[in-house]
Amino acid sequence: MTNPFKFPRLILLAAVLFSATTAVQAQSFGLSVTSSASSLLVSNTLTYTINVTNLNALVGDLQNATVTNRLPDSVLFLNASSTQGTITNYQNVVVFTLGTFIYGVPGAARLTVTAQPLTAGLITNTVLVASEFVTNTASTNVVVQVTNPPPILADLGVGIAAPTRPVITNDFTGYELDVTNFGPSTASAVILTN
Repeated sequence: MTNPFKFPRLILLAAVLFSATTAVQAQSFGLSVTSSASSLLVSNTLTYTINVTNLNALVGDLQNATVTNRLPDSVLFLNASSTQGTITNYQNVVVFTLGTFIYGVPGAARLTVTAQPLTAGLITNTVLVASEFVTNTASTNVVVQVTNPPPILADLGVGIAAPTRPVITNDFTGYELDVTNFGPSTASAVILTN
């Protein structure tokens, strides 16, 4: 006697295999993002280093892989670099198009983004990795504290040296004024009035 379900099982198996190659549910990416500082002053530069690894053993090399780095409006994009693919920036959204992304090489894509904070506060940098035929993505946020620079301080001292002999009323005499800056910053446009 033959199994009447043999043929339908083959069709079902083929459908499952087709589905597995177009929508993979396994972990597909390793993603790490580090910043050059956890706290910095306004107008200093900040560099983010992004390392991405293709972990998708079911598909292998991923096609049309992209890394999107969304910078907040409170920073000015300066530049970006990548070990593979192309880079575009539009209104603080930096997109790294990796193209074919090789499977299993740790940190295969190393990307950097350099920006300059414009205001004090927290900066949240969001990074997202995605690829064609893969339904899951990897994303992370990096938060950096930005503070205003300390005020520029100068510590000025004034000294006066008078003559050692007595001065007679309505007589002319001379004296010397010494101005010293004890720092730490330079003093500009100093005016001394007598």
